[in-house]
Amino acid sequence: MNSQTIFKLTVEISKNKLDTYIEPWKLLIETNRYYEIKPDKGSVKRIYKEKLNKIFDESKLYSNGYLYSSAFCTEDHIKDLYREVLENLDKQINSYMNELLTNQKTIKHQLLQTCIPIR
Repeated sequence: MNSQTIFKLTVEISKNKLDTYIEPWKLLIETNRYYEIKPDKGSVKRIYKEKLNKIFDESKLYSNGYLYSSAFCTEDHIKDLYREVLENLDKQINSYMNELLTNQKTIKHQLLQTCIPIR
């Protein structure tokens, strides 16, 4: 690798606020299979070469309007990966919206079936 720095790109969305963080990580060791990297403050992390420039971490659940997505990348991939992360978050939101609409339809259907007048 030409650069001695790998960047961690994280995009968080909470309600109507989108935050982007680009954190440099120092390359400590490069092998045929992985990089060992370290942030300014924190512990060493091993990232396999096939995971570089790809989304590696994202919200598993939607809670309180918060979602995030992260990737490790080289400097020349930040812009493209940023777009990919935003598209990934959009897909997550669309998926949750579709699931909620399906659940809402099921509830409405059940309400129509169980509406019994009380006497």
